[in-house]
Formats: sequence, C-alpha cells, structure tokens
Amino acid sequence: MKLHYQLNAAFTTLLLIIMAVTGYVIYSLLLNLLVQNEQQQLEQKGEILVSVMNEQYQSLGDVDKISAFLQEQDLQLFLYNRQNNSVLYSTMPEEVVKGFYKNNYFSNAESNLWEYHSDKYVISRILVLPRGANLELILLTPMKDLQAVQHKFIERLLIVFIIGAAVAVLLSYFLTNKLVTPLTRLKYQLKKIEKRKFDEIEPIQATGEIREVAKSVYDMANELSRYISSQQSFFQNASHELKTPLMTIQGYAEGIKENVFEEAEKETGLEVMVTEVKRLKKNHQ
Repeated sequence: MKLHYQLNAAFTTLLLIIMAVTGYVIYSLLLNLLVQNEQQQLEQKGEILVSVMNEQYQSLGDVDKISAFLQEQDLQLFLYNRQNNSVLYSTMPEEVVKGFYKNNYFSNAESNLWEYHSDKYVISRILVLPRGANLELILLTPMKDLQAVQHKFIERLLIVFIIGAAVAVLLSYFLTNKLVTPLTRLKYQLKKIEKRKFDEIEPIQATGEIREVAKSVYDMANELSRYISSQQSFFQNASHELKTPLMTIQGYAEGIKENVFEEAEKETGLEVMVTEVKRLKKNHQ
C-alpha cells in the first residue's frame, strides 16, 4: 500500500476511534444531565404550584379545591399525605399508583427514579402547606420523554460527526497529498541518479525534513557525478600514459622475436624495454 493511502487510513481510523469514544461518553453522560435538568425543572414548577397553593388554600379541608387546581395544570403528579401514607390526588392510572405503593416509592423519600413495569419516571417532591400538614406534591416525568430527547440529540450529533469526519478526511487527503507528492518527485530524481542521468536532475519544492533529505540527495548526486568524472579522467590519462610505452615495448619485442634487429640493436631494444617498464612501475606506485 502506498504511503499516501497508509497515512489516510491511519488518520481515518484514529478519527473514527476518537469519535466513537466521544459519542459513547456523550451518550452516557447526556441522560444523567437530562435527568438532573428535568428534576430541577420539576422542582421549580412544584415550588411555583406550592407557593400558589400555600397562598390560596390554608387547611386540609381544601383538598378538593387543591385537587381541582392541580387537575388544571396538565401535569403528571401526586398529592401525597406522608402521615397517613396515602395519595389524596393523582393524575396517574390507579394500577400505576398501586405499583408505586408496592415498591414503597411513596414512603422512600431518597428515591428520585421510580419504575413501573418497563416505564421509569423522574420525580421531584415538594412540601405543601405548613410542615405539620405532612402534604407533599410529587411531580413526575416519564423517562422515555427524556430518552427521546437524548436520541434526537444523538442523531443530530451523529450528523455533525459525519459532516466533520468528511471534512477532516478531505483535509487529511489534501495534507497527505501535499506531504507525499515531494517524496514521489524525489523518488523520480533518485531513479535518474540510478541511471546516472545527472544532467536531468531537477530540484523539488519541499519543506522541513523532506527539503533536507532532497538537499542531501542533490549533494550526493553532485559528489557521485564528480567522482565518476574524475574516474573517467583517470582512466583516460592512464590509457594515454600506458599507450606510448606499451607500443614501444611491443615494437621492440616483436622486432626481437622476428630477428629484425642486429645484436647491438637487440641490446638497445632490451634496455629501452626495461627502462619503459621501470618508468611505468614508478609512475603507478
């Protein structure tokens, strides 16, 4: 796999992992935040209702009027008497009330989440009238309403994540392409060095470490070009220096072999051959 695709694959994988972890954390915390926020809103609504009830209804004999008032609010709630452990008024079905009684939710003031069958409810309890009356207003919100808000939020967050991921991948493709392109061009320049086409080497536009590597490659190419040139010059000079004495030696050797020379000339030829051999040895030590 090419480096370009490897970098994109690594970045995309890392991005997906980060987004998955982020989404999971947000999904886990969101419901708790919604529950806490709903409890605060229920408490605020309950305090407003209790404030109105405390001002308008001053005795337990006004329970019927209180019930009529609560019925107008279009809320899920109970008016509960703690002293008698009895529900004076409810907007919930009777079987739900019995289910809550069975689980001792009314008497357990510490529980903030009530459950009936598969349905869960967020509740808030507010004391009504003088404390001695032991009346509580209990407001409820179905958990499924909060979960619907949670799901809508996650759907929108998922859309944002998808758009963000697409933009990030495109940006990654652009950046990695900008990073890898100089390396690809540098590879072609190295191919030219391999084929000893030093005159065709062209500089590339790069930054950072890639520019330093490219400069090292160009320096290496120049050094290699000078070395090859000097080597060729050496062989040319050596060939020229060897050619004349070797031809002299060859000429005398063939003459002596073919008995072309007289004895005196043979001696002279042998001396010349020895002299040329010594000179060659001296020049190449």
